[in-house]
Amino acid sequence: MHARRVLLGGIPLTVLSHDPDKLIEEFPPELRKTVNTVWEQMQEDLVHLSTHGKQIIAKNSSHYVQIDRPELVIVEVRKIVNGVRQPKAK
Repeated sequence: MHARRVLLGGIPLTVLSHDPDKLIEEFPPELRKTVNTVWEQMQEDLVHLSTHGKQIIAKNSSHYVQIDRPELVIVEVRKIVNGVRQPKAK
C-alpha cells in the first residue's frame, strides 16, 4: 500500500487506464507483462495526487484510450466540467 500523496488538493482528477488484458504491444513480448504491471501501479499512484481522484479502466482499450474509447473520454471530461461548474453548497 502506498502512502497517499495529495499534491493537487481537491482538484477533480480522473485517470483513464488501458485494459490490463491488452498488453502494451510496443514492448518486446517477454517484457509486456512486467511493463504492464509497473504501468498499472503508476496509474494507481496518479489517482492519489488528488483527494478527488478516481481511476477508470477502459475495457477493450489499448494505451491509446482517446483513440480506442473516445466516448469514454468525452463522458469523463463532461463530468469534470459539469462538476466544477456546479455552485458549491455553503
